[in-house]
Amino acid sequence: MTTKVGFTKRDRAYVEESQIETYRQLVGIKDGGRKSASDVNPTAYRSLKDVFLMAASIGVKIGRRTPLRERKELIMTSYLNNYPDMAVLNAIAIAEKQDVDVLSNLDEILTIAEEYACTGFEELSRRVLAAGIPLLNLAAYLLEELENGSNQSL
Repeated sequence: MTTKVGFTKRDRAYVEESQIETYRQLVGIKDGGRKSASDVNPTAYRSLKDVFLMAASIGVKIGRRTPLRERKELIMTSYLNNYPDMAVLNAIAIAEKQDVDVLSNLDEILTIAEEYACTGFEELSRRVLAAGIPLLNLAAYLLEELENGSNQSL
């Protein structure tokens, strides 16, 4: 989308190309781009954006950004609901830059989130796609993180 002054507003979020099939697997998307109703095991996530937001959050927890080498489109930014999803991405960007001025640059917000997601995705997929049912693995992972967090002193 081009604005009146000639700037381009970014309208897609990207992930590492090598990760795209695993993103789809976590949501239950089969070849051809459709969700499979025949799977016995419930999927861990309802949408690709939910996996992206979780991966970015895990990347923040790990504390490392990994630049994308070969990026592949994951979602249109219009799929990010204005308040809840963008609040997460905005908070990540502000924490990273230590400056609220970053909020005026959607491209920078998305780049920061994509790089954290690239890091966090490896841990997320390793934990959720381990042997067993992905949804139960995700629940166990979240409970473990909650317990670890509550055991740490301020």
